[in-house]
This record gives sequence, structure tokens and C-alpha cells, in this order.
Amino acid sequence: MNVRQQLAFDVVVQSEFMGLELLFSLGLVNRFCAINYYYSNALWRCALARLLEVPLATLSLSPQYRTLAAGCCSFLNRTDPRPRPIEAVFWAWISQNRRLYTAMMRLTDRRRTRLQARTDCEDRLLELIDTVGHHSETALALSSAWPVDRVQQLPDTLGLLGHLESLSISRIGLESVPESIGNLVLLQDLFIERTGISRIPDSVGHLVNLRRLFLHGNKLSTLPLGIAQLRSLTQLILDSNRFAKLPGFIVSLSQLRTLFLSRNKLTCLPPDLHKLTHLERLYVTGNHLLHLPDSIGGLASLEKLYLDHNQLTAIPESFAGLQSLTALHLQSNRLSHFPTVILALANLQELRMDDNHIDQLPEGLENLQHLSTLSLSDNRLDSIPVGLCALESLSFLNLGRNRIRHVPAEIGRLQSLTMLNLYGNQFEELPESIGCLSSLMWLFVDGNRITHLPSSISELKLHRPCKVGSDT
Repeated sequence: MNVRQQLAFDVVVQSEFMGLELLFSLGLVNRFCAINYYYSNALWRCALARLLEVPLATLSLSPQYRTLAAGCCSFLNRTDPRPRPIEAVFWAWISQNRRLYTAMMRLTDRRRTRLQARTDCEDRLLELIDTVGHHSETALALSSAWPVDRVQQLPDTLGLLGHLESLSISRIGLESVPESIGNLVLLQDLFIERTGISRIPDSVGHLVNLRRLFLHGNKLSTLPLGIAQLRSLTQLILDSNRFAKLPGFIVSLSQLRTLFLSRNKLTCLPPDLHKLTHLERLYVTGNHLLHLPDSIGGLASLEKLYLDHNQLTAIPESFAGLQSLTALHLQSNRLSHFPTVILALANLQELRMDDNHIDQLPEGLENLQHLSTLSLSDNRLDSIPVGLCALESLSFLNLGRNRIRHVPAEIGRLQSLTMLNLYGNQFEELPESIGCLSSLMWLFVDGNRITHLPSSISELKLHRPCKVGSDT
């Protein structure tokens, strides 16, 4: 296989349109990838030199680019060890690059082509849809170079792109999505993000092959009933919208594994949440939750649960059923005590409860033997229980900005600990056993009442010197 068949190089489509078109017209490109690259002039020249097998000097490359050009040529000589179908990823302004798109389509396998284009006004968007309709892309991404205020309408002809398996529409000011989107029955991924739409057409329910539906950053307050028909859906992303209540039919999405609801206005979750038997990730950060339904304990497959930045005052006892849970975020709520039901979560690895009103940790923390991250900063703790010091897997412990008056000598048993934050408490000394923390790399004890550190601390290999003393 010669270099022309092996060629794979990275460029950015900025101002060198003629250079790229030349490469296409010469028939020398079989795979084109686009990433940010700011020295495109030099890159074009060295790429052409390698393709045409001529010395760089004959292209009058300026001296300051010679090192860069040499590196690019070295990259061009690499052989991709994993043969893949030909694909083209094309970033460009449609109004300036129609010819390039046409040339690219001639030179690539159309069944594997992904067109990714930026557009900043409606006429260019219509032109793009019309162009794509004459080819058979499986993926189309439409975006603006920056968020736009003007309202754009997607044409009904969008529904004619029957070969699409992935459609992404982002950062384009839209009022609505055409009903014809329901004709794209092969779609597996649909991303409509940061567009400002306030409704989704009911025809979305016809997309029976849809697996991922991302609706992040819009103005949605409800969902159409048709979504209940999406029985293959595994990921539903509704972050940063205006939901005050979730529609009841959402629990009928039996294959759902990921549900993101962060930054909405939810005050409660569906009472029959347990019907989502395959749910693995549930993110409800930044809402107005006052309580959780008892049914949440029935989510036997749940691995990550983010409930931070809400208004929770208690956790239901049914939490004991979350035996697959590995990460629990409860920071910035209104918890006045540590929920003892958490001690039943034997597989928990990460627990964050910062910024609550917890004044005491319970006995039995040693039951959480898989816990590697424990963060309880900005609470009202006045002591560290000995049971916490028995967590052999603990690598991150944050107890900053509490009221701790004493650090127990047993803390030296935390042999896996790499970060210990005790900043902003009220203790006057550290035990000599602190020097036994052989894995410790970060130690924060400033903002306390200690004036000197134990001699054993010199045995630690800290990444930065440890400061002592109160803040002034």
C-alpha cells in the first residue's frame, strides 16, 4: 500500500479553502479528519510536499515553519494499524464551501459520510438540507459558530433524509422542530441542544429505533406522549430545561439506563420510579426537591445518583435497596444528620455530603469498605469517629470547614489516603501517626489553631509544603 492509500492527516478548515479543494481534486485524500490546528498554512504546504513527493524547500516554506513541517511529515508517514471504512468529517461555512462538499462526496464512501456543518443564518441552513437530501449520509450535525438570537425554522424536507441514523442540532435559535422529523425512522441518536425550543413534536414517538435522546439546554416544560413509545431508548438527557414535574409515562421507558434531569425546577420525582429497572445513572442536580419517593429504593441497577443542590431534609429508608450504588452526591441540601441508611450501601465508592448541617457522624462507617471518596466539608462536625479511620480503601477525605477539635491517632491507619483536607477547623495539634500515611500527597491543615507540625510529617512525600496557623 503506497502513501496515497495510507494517508491520514489532520487539518482545520479556516481560510485555506483552495488548498483543501486542490487535495480533493487531485484524488489524494481517502480519509479527512478535522481538528483545531492554527498553523494551517504550514500544514497545507508540508502535506502537499508529502503527497507530491517533492522536497519542502521547493514549496518556499518560511523558516519558522520548518520544524512544524518536519513534524507533520513524520505524522503523514504513519500507518493506521486499524483499517476503518472511509469517512469524512467536514467543518466549514456552507456558503463558502459548497464545491468542497460536492468534491468530498465524490471521493468518499457516501454510506459512511458524516457531514458536520456550521451555519449562522436560515438561507444557508435551507441550502444545506437541500444539498444533503441528494446524498445518503448516516449522520448530520448542524450548529452555529455561536449562540444566535434569531429564530430559524427547520424545513419539512428534513424528514426526507431517511438514511440518517444520527442527527445533531445545536446552538441554532429554533422555535420548534418540524413534525416530519418522525419520518427519520432509522434514527438511533437525536441531539437537539441549546436551541431554545419549547416543545417537541409528538411524531418523535415514531422513532422506534431511537436509543439516545439529548434535549439539553432548551425551554421545555413538558414532553409529548409519543415519547412513551420509544421502548429502545437507553439515554434521556433533559438537563437545563424548565420542568417542574415529569410526565408519568417516563417510567414506561423500560430500557432506560441514563436519565439526566439536572438544573430544572422539579420539586418531586415520579412515585413509581422503581419501574425503571435498568436505570444505572440518575442525575437530579440543581432542582427544588423537598423529598424522595420511597420507590427510589427499587432501582436495583442504579450505580450513580446525584441529588446535590436541592432542598432535601431526609433520605428514605428504602435507600437500603440501592445495593448497586457506587456514587452518591447529596451536597448542598438541608440534611441535619447523617442518614444511617447509607451505611447499608455496601458497594458505595464515592459519597459527597458537603454543605449541609450535619453535626455528627454515626458509628458503623467501617461498613463502607469500598468507599474511596468521602467529602463532608462545610458541615458542623466536631469530631472524627474511629470507625471512619477503618476505611482501608479511602483515598480522598475532605473534612474542611467544620468544627473538629480533635484528630484521633487512628487516622494513621488510612494507608490508601492520598488527599486529606482538614482546613478551617478548631484542633490544636496533629497526632504523630499522621506520618504513617505513606500514600499521602496532599495535606491541608491551615485555618486551625495549631502552631507546629509533628516531626513525623517529614516522612511524607507531599506535593506542596504543609501550612499551619489560623487565617488572618
